[in-house]
Amino acid sequence: MQIDKKNILVASGIALFFLIVIITVLPYPAAAKRLPLLLGIIGLILAVLIIIQSYRLTPKETQLEGKNPYPNLYKALIWMFIILPVLFLLGFHLGLGFYTFLYCRLHRGRWWESLLAGLSVILFVHIIFVVLLKTWIPRGLLFDLLIERM
Repeated sequence: MQIDKKNILVASGIALFFLIVIITVLPYPAAAKRLPLLLGIIGLILAVLIIIQSYRLTPKETQLEGKNPYPNLYKALIWMFIILPVLFLLGFHLGLGFYTFLYCRLHRGRWWESLLAGLSVILFVHIIFVVLLKTWIPRGLLFDLLIERM
């Protein structure tokens, strides 16, 4: 049995990050720590599962991973770094909707299906976070500038 040390090292770093997040938000008030604590626990569980999976790989599965198991990694990283400024400028509601629309449209989706997907994400985020969890979601820099000008 071969142990995939690179996966274990990366997953351990991710697990450590989520453990720090969990420990950091524990003294926060209940409303403020709800979402970070939930995401921290989910991330920690997933990182531990990756560590366990790395120990359980068979030699054949390890050889298959040598053939670039992540051929679209750079494309995924670019998409990930696109969303950060979009969320900062447009806010979470509009930013996630625009990001979903753009992603669907650039991946050969019809324009109306892409628009429907973007609007669905906006509605989903609003219902889950604003209505059910009663959480404040940042509006974004451009939205705040627009409000100030009016």
